[in-house]
Parts: sequence; C-alpha cells; structure tokens
Amino acid sequence: MSQTLHHEAFFRRPRAEVFEFITTTGHWPKWHPATQAVTGQTLKPGQPGDESEEKVLTAGYFPGHVRWRVVSSVPPESWSIVTTEIDLPLLSGANVRLEYQLREEGRGTRLLRTFCYELPWHLWLFDKLYFRAKMESESVEGLRRLTALVDAALAEAA
Repeated sequence: MSQTLHHEAFFRRPRAEVFEFITTTGHWPKWHPATQAVTGQTLKPGQPGDESEEKVLTAGYFPGHVRWRVVSSVPPESWSIVTTEIDLPLLSGANVRLEYQLREEGRGTRLLRTFCYELPWHLWLFDKLYFRAKMESESVEGLRRLTALVDAALAEAA
C-alpha cells in the first residue's frame, strides 16, 4: 500500500542557499519534529551514495532508527533519498522515498517536498486511521519550522 504526501514551502533566500541547508542531514534535528539525531555524513549536502542514520520518535509513539541513502542530487534543483533500513515498531517492513524539488520564484525559492511511503498491506487500517494523518502533521510542522529557521539563519549569515 503506497501513499504520497506533497507539501510546499517558500523561502526568502536564494535557491543554492536553501538547497545546501536542507540537504545537509545534520540540520534535520533543528527543524523536523520526529528527528532526534543524525549520524553518518551530516556536515555537507548529501551526494549520491552518502548514507545517514536518523534517530527518530515518529508518529508520536515509535522510537527507532531509519537509515537513508542519497540516490540523486542535482544542485540546486533536486535531491532524493530512500530508506535502506527502518528499525521502528510496526514499520520495519516499510519503504520511504523523500524528494525535494527547488525552483526560483520571485526573490526567493519554492520547495516542493514529496514524501512517498509504502507500508505492508496488513497496516492499511492503521495508516487510514492514524499514520497518514500523523505523517501529514509532522511534515507541515517540519516545513513551518524549516522556513523560519532557514530564512533567519541564512539572513544572519549574509
């Protein structure tokens, strides 16, 4: 059972700056509500083949780890990662792909974020009643925090 969530955010910063910030996994704990820590290649934008491990508390109840691999990077336009391992209660059989598309818009940058996940079929009711809504709310809150953080942090650096 596959689901896709689409979200957008607007940043008052140049596309290259936004790309560099959001594709550096070491920044994730600063803005994503589920991310507690990230290890691996975390100090610069991820390149194809780079791996990171994210310590999470997701959907409000599920502690664990998610291992990510960068599969595509076209600075400053797009970036994609996939899970290579998910160590979370109920969710170990899931797969996730996260894609960022960035485009110039006026004096800023528009981010198009696509979060695709596939859960084992026997979790369809769990997804319908709880999980999808929780992923949706975490994504919305994360992008709200990210927009404020990027606009403030990069403006200070300028």
